[in-house]
Amino acid sequence: AVPLKPAPNGLSLDPIEASAIQAPATPTAVAETAPMDEMAFLNKLEFLQESTVKGHEDRGRFVPDPVVSQSAVQPSTIYVQAGAFSSYNNAEKLATELSGIGVVNINAVDVEGQKLYRVRIGPMQEVEKADIILAEVVKQGQNNARIVVD
Repeated sequence: AVPLKPAPNGLSLDPIEASAIQAPATPTAVAETAPMDEMAFLNKLEFLQESTVKGHEDRGRFVPDPVVSQSAVQPSTIYVQAGAFSSYNNAEKLATELSGIGVVNINAVDVEGQKLYRVRIGPMQEVEKADIILAEVVKQGQNNARIVVD
């Protein structure tokens, strides 16, 4: 006979009568007389009935309805920003150089406590026009120019 090792952490190795063992509880099952389709099955699940996901049946399959949100388009304008300067004189000089390309504006802005003067051409409504003006500004030597939308 093989000697028995002690039971770990208070477990007992004493023999148990088979009649003392209880069978696990049998889960109650809902019997269906005929196979149900997917939609009928999903409709039976309580948690889906309370769900916010709405759907419909398409060729026997559950299809969630599309979620569409609409919001008003915010008016915006397109500019080509040729540069930003801490000196108004430098901004004015560039604005004069670019005046043949389009309407040039100098706008003062405060960025992290520093006053800057942005040199912008515009406003424009079409991106294609902004692309053309950007190419002209870059051709004039302003390689850091970019399109901005406000």
